[in-house]
Amino acid sequence: MRRTTNHSLHGFTLMEIIIVIGIIGFLLGGVWMATASIREQQRINKAFSNIMIIVQNVKSLYARTHEISSPGNFNTTNMVTAGVFPEEMLKAGVPKSLWDTNVTLSTRVSNAFTLSYTGPIPNLECRNLVGKAVGTERDPYLNKIETGAPPFTGSALDTLSAANTLLDNCSYIKFTFRLK
Repeated sequence: MRRTTNHSLHGFTLMEIIIVIGIIGFLLGGVWMATASIREQQRINKAFSNIMIIVQNVKSLYARTHEISSPGNFNTTNMVTAGVFPEEMLKAGVPKSLWDTNVTLSTRVSNAFTLSYTGPIPNLECRNLVGKAVGTERDPYLNKIETGAPPFTGSALDTLSAANTLLDNCSYIKFTFRLK
């Protein structure tokens, strides 16, 4: 009498294991890519939300006292003391962006102020932030965006209609808002 063996009881072949590991790898890669994209979009949304909070706080402060529009009074240190920046942006009393770059406020004229991200921001995220700032959620008092590297030699966008002209060297951003 001859014995027959059932190969299905011996387990998986090496080829089957490799195929299963490959499929799992592709699935994990897809999830990882989607997660990275979602995190990037959340950073953009949070940065934009912080910008809008700062703008509203500056306008509120300006409504209470017009003194902030003079260059001597309107600076980042005074605005930190006045509570203009969201608490989550402050690290050791210095305003920082989500990319750990400095954020500054300044003015040169009595009816406008600038909000600057003075450190390198990843180019794609910089582009997305500018795109969101000039998009449908745009603050009506935003009248200029400059990108590039300090001293902001990039194009100034006064009409805010052709944002793509700004984005060739988008790593530093300076937003200019009117106070009235």
